[in-house]
Amino acid sequence: MSSSIEQAKQAESKERLSAFVRGVRRTVLNLLEDDRLPAEQRFLLRAVLERFFSLADDDDWAQPLGLLYAAYRGFGRTTDAQTQLVGAFCACYLASFDSFDDVQDDDLAGKPLEMVGAPIAINSALALLLVGLRALHEGALLEPDLGRRASYLDVFNRASIVAVGAQHTDLAGLGQTPTPAQVLAMHRGKTSSVALLAECGALLGGASAAEAEIFREFGSDFAALVQIVDDVRDVYGKAQSPDLLAGKITYPVACFLTQAREEELTRFALLRTRLPSSEEDIRELLYSSGAIEAAAVAVEELRHGLHRRLVQLANPRAPHRLLLSMVDTLASALYEPEPVPESTALFAPTGGLHDTARESTGRFVRELGLAEALPMPRLVPSPAPIYLFEPKSYQIHYPDLEDLRPEIVGQFADLLGLETSEVEVAMVRSMPLLLAHEMFHAWRHVCGRLSDDAWHEEFIANRLAMGYALRHAPDAAAAVIEMSRLVLDATTPADGEDDILVRALQPGLPSDYQLSFVGAARVHAQMLLDAAQSCEFDEDRARFVVGLSPPPEDGLIAAE
Repeated sequence: MSSSIEQAKQAESKERLSAFVRGVRRTVLNLLEDDRLPAEQRFLLRAVLERFFSLADDDDWAQPLGLLYAAYRGFGRTTDAQTQLVGAFCACYLASFDSFDDVQDDDLAGKPLEMVGAPIAINSALALLLVGLRALHEGALLEPDLGRRASYLDVFNRASIVAVGAQHTDLAGLGQTPTPAQVLAMHRGKTSSVALLAECGALLGGASAAEAEIFREFGSDFAALVQIVDDVRDVYGKAQSPDLLAGKITYPVACFLTQAREEELTRFALLRTRLPSSEEDIRELLYSSGAIEAAAVAVEELRHGLHRRLVQLANPRAPHRLLLSMVDTLASALYEPEPVPESTALFAPTGGLHDTARESTGRFVRELGLAEALPMPRLVPSPAPIYLFEPKSYQIHYPDLEDLRPEIVGQFADLLGLETSEVEVAMVRSMPLLLAHEMFHAWRHVCGRLSDDAWHEEFIANRLAMGYALRHAPDAAAAVIEMSRLVLDATTPADGEDDILVRALQPGLPSDYQLSFVGAARVHAQMLLDAAQSCEFDEDRARFVVGLSPPPEDGLIAAE
């Protein structure tokens, strides 16, 4: 292999979201080292931006910079000085508008600008915007395409004017009974920064004008979907709803106000006077009126539109698929989303380890004689370093080690303090066993025996998967045994770990995992090592997955 090819491979292996975010942070802090700004002001601006970066982990795709990164990486662009400067602009832009919003909403408490008062807070917000514009200017100068160079400023002008117009509408009020469309239009405007991030990412990727427009519209619809989901979560996902207590007209409340009967409106008005004690009654009223269903319908329409937008691209790639996975994950907070026909092919990639995943699950059903009895779960590549069976959708998420290997291997290695080289080899070799683990979950689901005791189910699947691999995939078994030992040697025992290992041997009450990623990895590692020593595959299979009969016509049997 030539040295240039080897260097290219090494550069690609370092291409990670976390590296990009850290590079943006360094760029931002360097931009603040400007003697034209007083030392005290530089201190305040650094504090605001440090808080911005602290709100999410560097490798969290749900953070704002994750959208920018995924957009340009989907076009094959690698990270460099220009991408980091545009990223610095986006970070300053977001921090600036958030600071303005905090002043206007009297919400500076607990934040870096709390002690300096509104005048300095406003000036600091303006300073952040100007520092960001400097970064955008420098980044645009690195753009070789002169036409695209001007587009960066166009994006800023469009998004910022929409944002301040929508903020005015919010501050002035929408009136007594705004429609759901009015509420959503206002929030689209207030969150036009999401469209800015998406379009800037497309421009960095070398997108055509039409493709950049696709990402602008994607960002706007994505922000709208996030807003609706957040509005519903505010009512149903918190002990007390800040929005209800503040009397805000959120999307589900607007749906209620426009479709409720007169007696429901009267009851709602009465219940609002009794908050917070009446919050549960309000939840029931919103649900029974159909307002939550209307919100879910709106989310589903947006979700389908988002999928259709990205498949219009000439060559959508794994980072673009990742964005759609985030869309589906958000929608799943309200309902179980079905695959979108237009994007089915994007979620069923072929070649390399994608083919290995399908071959492994196919071999599993053939070797165990299940080809006609066990429906094959849908396999979906994931950006996370975990395997996951979802009973409701009957699909298995597997790490996208083919197209997102540096991200996945890097996350796993960083979390557990391991070397990426040994993790990469082990993750590839262990795939047949880890897919078998999920297939045993699926088998128990079809048998009607999958319980809500999370660790008991993991104990069963680990034992069965190790027994299966020792017999049918010994290389995968050896890789998992080796990695399990490394995990236990490299990490510190978690509180309650031993109790979980004992409790998991027998079924119990419904329970969640209740451990961090590292803690869960340690429990799995110990279970797998124990299984390698003591599992009896034929006896275990008869004990844990007996009772499988040919499936009904729809291929599914409800879980317990």
